[in-house]
Order: sequence, then C-alpha cells, then structure tokens
Amino acid sequence: VPLSRALTHARERVHSRLRPSRCGAAAIMSSLRAFSPDGQQLAEAAPDGRLQLWDTGSSTLRQELARSSHLALRSTCVAWHGKSAAAALVAVGTDGGAVLLWDAARGELAHELRGHTQAVLDVAFDGADTLYSSGADKQVCCWSVSSGSLVHTFKAGKAAVHRLCLAPDGLHAALGGSAIRLVRREGWKRLARLPGHAEPVQCLSFSPDGRYLLSSSGDRHLTLWSVSYASASSSDALEQSAASLALEADVVSAGFRPGGGSGEGEAPSSYAFFALTADGRLGVWAVPASTLAPPKKAKKKKAAAPPSARLPPAAGCAVSIAPGEPGAGGEERILCAAFSGEHELLVGYGSPARPHFARVSVALPGGELKPEVVLPRPSEGLLAAADGKGKRKRGREEQPQQLGAMDMALPRAAVRHSPGPAERRPSPEPLEGSLGGMPPLPLAAAAAVA
Repeated sequence: VPLSRALTHARERVHSRLRPSRCGAAAIMSSLRAFSPDGQQLAEAAPDGRLQLWDTGSSTLRQELARSSHLALRSTCVAWHGKSAAAALVAVGTDGGAVLLWDAARGELAHELRGHTQAVLDVAFDGADTLYSSGADKQVCCWSVSSGSLVHTFKAGKAAVHRLCLAPDGLHAALGGSAIRLVRREGWKRLARLPGHAEPVQCLSFSPDGRYLLSSSGDRHLTLWSVSYASASSSDALEQSAASLALEADVVSAGFRPGGGSGEGEAPSSYAFFALTADGRLGVWAVPASTLAPPKKAKKKKAAAPPSARLPPAAGCAVSIAPGEPGAGGEERILCAAFSGEHELLVGYGSPARPHFARVSVALPGGELKPEVVLPRPSEGLLAAADGKGKRKRGREEQPQQLGAMDMALPRAAVRHSPGPAERRPSPEPLEGSLGGMPPLPLAAAAAVA
C-alpha cells in the first residue's frame, strides 16, 4: 500500500507540472486535438492513452486505437503527418517520455519512440521523414519516421519547451517556454529571445510567409510578433516587434489563414488569423500588413511593444453556436477550429464526448469578413430530453459499447434480461410449511432444524 500511494503521489506531481496554472482543462484538451491536413478527420488523444479518429464529414467516430497498456501512460499532445488522412501517421506524446507513432490507415502502432527522460510536451512533423519532439527534460529530439530511430538531440536551454513550431522556410524554428526562442535549425543556434508572456506558451503559429509569429499563454493575451531575417550569419539578425491583444479568457488555440502574397517573396496585403478561448468563443481577425510593419526609424532601436491599437480589440468575425431552448441542459461550446481554406473554417463543437463538425465561410464575396457566423445547433446531443424530443432517427447505427477500465479488467458478465410489466408473472402463493413465501426446506434440513 505505501508503494502504491507513493506512485500515485508521483503521478499527481507530474500531472501538476504539465497542467498550466491558469489555462485550465480547456487548454490541455486543445493540445490533444488535431485536424488531418486535408480536414477529413480529427485526431483526439484521450488522457488515458486512447486515440480516437473522428470523421468530420459525418461527425462519427471512425476508429479508436489503444495499446493493451494504454492506462499506464497519459497523452500530452498530438500531431498529424501526411497530405491525406487515408495514408497518414499520427504522433501522440505521453507523460512517460515516449512518442507513439500510429498508422491511421492500418490502425496499428508503427513505432514507439523513446528518447526523453520526462514528459513529451509537443510534437511536430517536417518533410516526409522527420519528426521533432520537445519535452520537460529541456531536450528537442529529431526522429526518422520510417525507421523510428533517433537522429540527434540538442538541449534547448534552461527551461522546458512547451511548444515547438517550425518556420515555413525550413531553416528556422520557434521554441516556446516562458519566453520564445527563435533558433536556426542548422546547429540549433539561438538567434533571438522574445519575452512577454508571464506563463509558458500554449499556442505558437507562423504566418504562411514566415514574417509573423502568433503566440499566447495563460495570461489572456494574444501576441503578434514581427520577425525578419536580415542576415543569415549574424546572431542579432532578427528585428522583432510585438502587438498584443487582450481577450476575456485564455487563448487555447490560434492560427493564421493559409495563403501568401500575389507573387513569390511578396507579402500579402493583410493577415488573417483565428483565436479560440477557453470559454468556447471563436473569432477571426484581419489586419492590414501596413499597420503591422514597424516604423523605419524604430528598426535600429531595441524591441519595444508597439501600441495595442494595431490589433483591433473586437474580432472582425465572431463565430458562435445557435442558442438552445431554455432548460434543454447539456453545455455545448466550440471545441476546436482550423482554417480549411482561404476564407473557410473547419469547426468542431458540441459535446466533447460526441463532437459535431461544420465548414463555414467567414468572408463575404468581396473578401471582407462577415460580422457574425452562427453554427446550427446539433440535432442530437449526448443526453436525450426527458420528453422524447431527442429520439434517434431511424436507420442510425447504434454506437458500440464503451468499456471502462473495470470492464476490461474483469471478465464480462452475462447480461440479464429485465422482464417488462407484461412479462412479469404473479408471485406464487406461500406453500404450507414455508416462511413468508420462501420455498419449504428439504426434509433433511427440516430434520436438522428440528
């Protein structure tokens, strides 16, 4: 018993280190969800080690992958690899230091990568055969996807790397801890340090052209960094400035709209990005590039935060769920989102146990953002109403029975049939010599009692 208590306390200490103090459970669950590159599936890594793949077209559970010892490790992050979900790999980080590489097409575990001594905090694919993982042990590991072998490792610094984001140019990367470190991937030399967050970074995203970096932590602020690579050989070749946006809740997910300028090397006229907060609010901002560029006179000065007016305080497009009937029960909110096109968002919303998905356009025909987009309320929730309004439609397949830990540990018991009122027979009259309707004792037993 003392050993089991010690293991329980140790596990709780590890989980407390992984859990941001102010981001809450919403930020943790956001890092455990990832859309496939083509948007056809959503990978959701359950905390108990199971991997669920949801079909975004039909909002149904396609498959569930798990090892026999899935309860021994807790999932911490997830990422997709491949251009289509039909032939893709899914990497899942765990608190035990292992990275599980699942083959989504075959439904089997391809590799179990072990190189971290502490919890894996983020994973990111690069190219056709490279996977990067960062952990609480302050290490960044580079893996070969095909062979599952460790190519090399490097120490990122004195702090853990909570988020790892690769730049689109294939030469640089951003490492998010309590501060953001911009590094050159050849030799992993640090080029610049971007402070400004009071807590570990939870969201990190490069713009498609690599000129801007979006970050957030548990301080309810979204920060937009301007990054320029003036020289490839100088350590102070980066000139950055920050613009901050204060929101009502912690940001759990953020990302830029895909697409670049009209020509090669030309910056777009505006940058659009989305932000999802812990309370389920989703907004899209479109900012002209001219308002984000720092003044020419200020380029030689040290990095200073520009006025917050550069980012509009209110979202240009607010996405919400249609209100339900009073007293319907069941809290539903927006769970995850990602750009699936230049003006299209793929949104997962509803109940976390049974999410629904919708593709919505956030722009008008002229390209301007819509002021508001209202998602249709899911027709069927997880819990049906007591008056029968939530009945299943005919022809819908029943979901397979979900087994818990005790169900898998103990042998399955036979399901007893509970007779209805019409099948119940009247109780027989008490027989002579019986006690209150109980069957009479056998002769031998009666003689023993006498």
